[in-house]
Amino acid sequence: MSFLSVYHQSSPSVPNKVLTHRDDIIATLAECGVRFERCRAEAAIQPGDDSEAVIDACREQLDRLMTERGLAAVKVISIGGAQAQPLEFGDEHLHTGEEVCWFVAGNGQVVVRNDESFFAVLCDKHDLVVIPGGMRRWFDLGEQAQCVAIRLFKDEQGARPTYTGDLIPRQLPRFDD
Repeated sequence: MSFLSVYHQSSPSVPNKVLTHRDDIIATLAECGVRFERCRAEAAIQPGDDSEAVIDACREQLDRLMTERGLAAVKVISIGGAQAQPLEFGDEHLHTGEEVCWFVAGNGQVVVRNDESFFAVLCDKHDLVVIPGGMRRWFDLGEQAQCVAIRLFKDEQGARPTYTGDLIPRQLPRFDD
């Protein structure tokens, strides 16, 4: 089940609200410019599967998403079992263009921030998050990561993150907390 925790920057360790109803999550994220949708992954995909196998398994839906949104660059996160979460996922960063993050197996937390608040959305299989370019964000896949997510960008240049160096991600509760 997906849920959204919203934190004010003045109290990053205690959420102002926690939402579990999908319509409330969609409306709250929309207020800060983030879209939250469902996109069913029809293929049987497991955390830890090879990136090419994930892309091949989701080819039809992936092509549709890329065509609809004018996206051309694909990055796959596929972590499961003994694989460690890459450290840079937990670092605040931004991209020049829109990022689409589609969870096709497992789960993970996407955190975005605006001038006043942090929005930590726990995403499950079939959740799709669209983050505008220039918005600060980070990922938390947990201590025992079990996640396959396909990230889409306009081009390879837009897929390169710019790290902010801000340590605020370490002040918020983690995925496992």
